Amino acid sequence: LHVLLLFAARQLLVHGRLSHHGCRPQEVQ
Repeated sequence: LHVLLLFAARQLLVHGRLSHHGCRPQEVQ
C-alpha cells in the first residue's frame, strides 16, 4: 500500500506542478 500511496502522491504533485506551470504563464501574460 505504501507504494500506491507514494505513486498517488507523486501523480498529484506532478499534476499540481503542471497545473501551476500552465496557469502561471497565463497569469503573467
